[in-house]
Amino acid sequence: MLKEKYGNWQEKTGLLHTNSAGFGKLENNNAVLLYLSGLRQPIKDNRPPEIPIYYSLVFYPEGRIIGGAVGRGGRSDNPISSGGIKWALPKKGNESNETEKEFLITYDAINGTITIKKSIYQLTKGNLFVIKMDDDWQPKVSQLDVFLDEPTDQQRIMERFRKELGDETLQLPQQ
Repeated sequence: MLKEKYGNWQEKTGLLHTNSAGFGKLENNNAVLLYLSGLRQPIKDNRPPEIPIYYSLVFYPEGRIIGGAVGRGGRSDNPISSGGIKWALPKKGNESNETEKEFLITYDAINGTITIKKSIYQLTKGNLFVIKMDDDWQPKVSQLDVFLDEPTDQQRIMERFRKELGDETLQLPQQ
C-alpha cells in the first residue's frame, strides 16, 4: 500500500530516511530539545553516519514531561513520520485530573519538510527551530537560517543554539 502511494521513494538519492528520534530536557529552563536524525539515501556502507534532520528547542510555560518522541521516528517504509512531546499540567482549582498537552512535528522525507500545526517549513532553509509555546499552548515557531548536515551530537547542537540565541544558560544535563 505504501509503495503504491509513494513509489520507490527510499531509492531516491539524497533523501534523509528517518533512523532515530528523541528529546533532552534542559537544565534550569522549561525547555526541551527535540530531534530527528536520519540516514542519507542511498546507504552505501554498513555503518553510515546519522545526520540531523531537524533539532527543535521547545520552550513551554509549565508542566512535567510525561512522554517523548510521541509518534514514530524510527526506520519505516513510510516517508511521513512524527515525533514530539507530551506534558502533564498541574491541577488548577477544582480540577480532579491533570490536563495533558501534546506537541507534534511531522517530517516528510520526500518533500524535505516538517509541519508544525498546519504550517510547513522547508528544511533547506534551516533545520534548527526555536519554538515557544504560549500560555494557551500554541507554538510560535522561528526557523533559524542554519542548516546542519554533518553527523553531530546534542552538546554541539546546544552550543549552536546558545550561539544563535546569545543565551549561555541553555544547558543539557551532563551525562
